Amino acid sequence: MATQYKGLDSLFEEIDQNKDVTKDLATTGAGAKAAFKQAKTAPKISISVALKLTTAIVFLVVVAIAVITYILSNQLQKVQRDSMQAKGKIVASQLAKTVFEPMGRMGSDKQAREVVDIEIEPNYKDNLNIEDLRYIRLYHKDFGLLWSGGPENQIIDDSKLPFYDDRLLREGQKAPEVERLILARPLSGLTPMENLINQLPFLRLKNNLFDVAAPVAFMGSVKKLGEVHIGFSRERVNRQILNALQNIFFIAFIIMGAAILASILISLSTTRPIARLKNAMVKVGEGDLAQRVRISANDEVGLLTWNFNNMIAEIEEKEKMRDSFGKAVSEEIVEVMMSGDLFLGGEEKQVTMLFSDIRSFTKISSTLSPSGVMEMLNEYFTRMEYVVNKNLGIIDKYVGDAIMAIFGATDPNQDHAENACRTAIEMILELEKLNKEREARGQVTLKIGVGINTGPVTAGMLGSANRMNYTVIGDTVNMASRLCDANGSHGFAPIVIAEGTYDRVKDIVKVRTGHSIMAKGKSRPIRIYELLGIADRKTTIELKLGRIENAKLSPSA
Repeated sequence: MATQYKGLDSLFEEIDQNKDVTKDLATTGAGAKAAFKQAKTAPKISISVALKLTTAIVFLVVVAIAVITYILSNQLQKVQRDSMQAKGKIVASQLAKTVFEPMGRMGSDKQAREVVDIEIEPNYKDNLNIEDLRYIRLYHKDFGLLWSGGPENQIIDDSKLPFYDDRLLREGQKAPEVERLILARPLSGLTPMENLINQLPFLRLKNNLFDVAAPVAFMGSVKKLGEVHIGFSRERVNRQILNALQNIFFIAFIIMGAAILASILISLSTTRPIARLKNAMVKVGEGDLAQRVRISANDEVGLLTWNFNNMIAEIEEKEKMRDSFGKAVSEEIVEVMMSGDLFLGGEEKQVTMLFSDIRSFTKISSTLSPSGVMEMLNEYFTRMEYVVNKNLGIIDKYVGDAIMAIFGATDPNQDHAENACRTAIEMILELEKLNKEREARGQVTLKIGVGINTGPVTAGMLGSANRMNYTVIGDTVNMASRLCDANGSHGFAPIVIAEGTYDRVKDIVKVRTGHSIMAKGKSRPIRIYELLGIADRKTTIELKLGRIENAKLSPSA
């Protein structure tokens, strides 16, 4: 029998190798719950909160610096441009005024040449020393170019420059000074940093050469004798702008470094408590309820930490109560009692009851000391409890040497009749192992009887308002107890099952039939069956699958 009725540990290994069998077992609820729990893993951290916070702060600082640099560069260029434009107009206007009277005396080319050499050229040469001035060109309306000079005088196209704005020479109308961009060249001789800054899309400064023209006329007069053209270069101004921006960027990099350092410090000071909470939660998830987190700040994180510590303390206290209850009652009943829905009364359920006791216990205990009896029962109950639990049963109570177990009370989806029968057979097998150990120690061996009955019971909390216990009551319970007594008094096999149980498991069990007994409180004999064996779990499931297929093929299905 030991080889035919395998332990559940080896049966589960066979079930794991068979997907269809496992699926059916999960559906019928005949397997252990823990074997089918889906593994859940915590999500992996790809980007930490500290990195996110630091990146956000640095991004905002970079954007702020970029915006400030853009505004400052545009403002700086505008100020420099307006300043140079005003300066050019003033210089051009003053040069035009100084030559109005000499140009008025020019009646011929010869006179014009003499006036230029004696009166105009010395004055104009002195003005070539003006900062950023690149050339001076003086035109007469009749004689054309009178005088020109300056380092960039030769690059000017004389045919295009004179009188490019006809308002300067239009009779009867006073014309203002005129400014025009005539040349744009890239800046040269820049340092790598200046060149990098100059590549910014909103900058890209060039060595622009502007021509500023002023009419040669008496103040308030509409008669104009010619024009003065001066060229101003922005090279020096552009270099000043680049140098200023270089300083701005240097300061910006310092600010950015300080911002990065500050953001790291801020993020670490913010996320370290969160990281400690996370680590504590992971350990709590692994079962370590001794975790407590130090409160390091009087903010939301500190409040969260305080609540976490209180929550874990309550859970730890609840687990201690659960452990204490678990030593007195089964885990399933602890779940019911810890749920808080405790009230006197119950509900009707279909369950299978199993009663077992030790035969000749009075005789055996009379040969032992009280401590020896206690030691024997504790060893026996420990081995039997393991068998009951792994077959999804609940030990309701120990009554002296007797065990009262329930199948299907808290888990209505299991095949409780089958599980109770398997438990009874495995209890006999486990007792054989225990007896070998006791015999080897020179101790007396034990025999047990088991009674099983299936039917309705009332399950719930029984007792008083101040003291109650989860149990089941009803005729089904009483009958299972009487069947346990009957197999000893009538000489039956160690396991006796009632007809209601047999009807549920008759396709997978081996029994000896034909017995009827009178039970206390019954007016007619009841039919019982001696349980001799049960198919292994894999074969049982195959039989069930076959019945399902036959039901589908049946015309009545």
